[in-house]
Amino acid sequence: MSNPESSFIATARKYRPQKFADILAQPGVTVTLKNALALDRVHHAYLFCGPRGTGKTTTARVLAKALNCTERVEGEPCGQCPACRMFQEGKSLDVIEIDGASNRGVEDIRNLRERVAYASAGGGWKVYIVDEVHMLTNEAFNALLKTLEEPPPKVAFMFATTEPGKVPATILSRCQRFDFRRISPAEVRAALEHVTKIEEMDVDAGALELLAHRAGGSLRDAFSLMDQTAAFARGKIDRAVVEQALGVVSEESLFRMTELWTTRDTAGAFAHLLELWEGGIDPGEWAQAFGEHLRALLGARVGGVASPGPRYDEAVAGFALGDLLRAQVMLSDLKLRLRLLTDPRPEVELFVLRIFTLADTVSLAEMVRGKAPQGALRPPAGGAQPQAEPKLDLAAHAAPPPVTGELTVVTGTFGQPAEPMLDLKLGPAGDTELPTEPWERFLVLLRRKAPWAASELRRGRLDGHDEKAACFFVPDTNPFNQERLGNAGIQSAIREAFRAAYGLDPKVEFRFGAQKSASADTQSLLAENADLAGLIAATDGEIVARRPRA
Repeated sequence: MSNPESSFIATARKYRPQKFADILAQPGVTVTLKNALALDRVHHAYLFCGPRGTGKTTTARVLAKALNCTERVEGEPCGQCPACRMFQEGKSLDVIEIDGASNRGVEDIRNLRERVAYASAGGGWKVYIVDEVHMLTNEAFNALLKTLEEPPPKVAFMFATTEPGKVPATILSRCQRFDFRRISPAEVRAALEHVTKIEEMDVDAGALELLAHRAGGSLRDAFSLMDQTAAFARGKIDRAVVEQALGVVSEESLFRMTELWTTRDTAGAFAHLLELWEGGIDPGEWAQAFGEHLRALLGARVGGVASPGPRYDEAVAGFALGDLLRAQVMLSDLKLRLRLLTDPRPEVELFVLRIFTLADTVSLAEMVRGKAPQGALRPPAGGAQPQAEPKLDLAAHAAPPPVTGELTVVTGTFGQPAEPMLDLKLGPAGDTELPTEPWERFLVLLRRKAPWAASELRRGRLDGHDEKAACFFVPDTNPFNQERLGNAGIQSAIREAFRAAYGLDPKVEFRFGAQKSASADTQSLLAENADLAGLIAATDGEIVARRPRA
């Protein structure tokens, strides 16, 4: 009969670091604290922030032990002196650990303030470690302020939190803050491999990789998952055993779905999803796993160091980058919706149907050439071939003569580029391709350099010009367009076109507003042509230009 008092100790507790050198992946924190101890520059308050399982509370404990160690070397606790042994056995009276979630009220902090006034039992440092300090109430934080700012000699506070944004700024300003980073999968895997060798566990590389990946940057979570898998396996642990023990979507299932996606086999995909649901896989878990798989496919599509391995390189050969990007965006939307649904299966199945039926991503250049992109998804196996689209016979249409020149981008308003300017050579005044009437000639020349400006000025008129200034009237327009007309590049184009059409190089001026009364020439013309005057009055029109008869 087994002993009811089990001697098993969780791996995370059994292999908890006892000195700074054992703390994983936080060199910026551990080196600073060791130097502070070696140089006797210990602060009275520390705030350790970061995700769960990254070593915040462990670092606080090692620092507390090192503060009272009588034989420390270069900031590291010796682990052999009476103070270190008392701490390791949990008998130290000078290190008080407080759970911020259950001791969060103002009365708890008042009791703490009363105890702070008493000296340590061993004559060394008295250390208060407050875990999840962000759970304290505002009143409790306020009660702590004075003591935290001016504590008695040899009293240190060490706060740990996963949510530093909830800690008041008045507390933050009185602490030295250290941010703990997530532990990389490679570092977690190395720690797991080290422990499994000590424990003589038979774990293969694939299982270690999956455990490290599932831990999400938390070493404590990785050890807990390994303990759970070891209890399930009772023997050799490989990747398949880990997938069964943790109930995760298998790698083979994800690659199977990728293969079905490549061939657009929607029936097979729905049958595979039904098999997963009946096997107990949660749809939200599948969406999470497929998202990670899709990210790996994107890495393989990009290539180089981003590629996860040859298997992904082979699987991604049937996809264009645009297809994967669109699927990733759709999956992100799906994850947001899944949080609000009681039954996520229809949404997941709809997502699969959408990505299987989306048309391939085709670039504009490939559309013009009538070619499919290299690596685009193949048509459904055994299905009817799509009808060939009629091709545009570009050769049957005469192409306009090519325009030569350099492309110059002029900085416009609000930091945005203005109209692209083609450095076109303006023809001579007698160029037969241009209108002979100066105003129309000006607009044609301006359109070559600044089409938008030509369209805007055509709505208005030239109110007057001489050698010094040319005044353009533009009807009601929005402030952005008014400012855009004042752009240096636009004005330079207008002056160049005006010089070619009128033979003058004046300063450009604009007037904006409602339509003004007609000019003297226009009034004279209307006076001589009653029918024209009646037409303009009936249609609320205006004369914008006069062309001489051919």
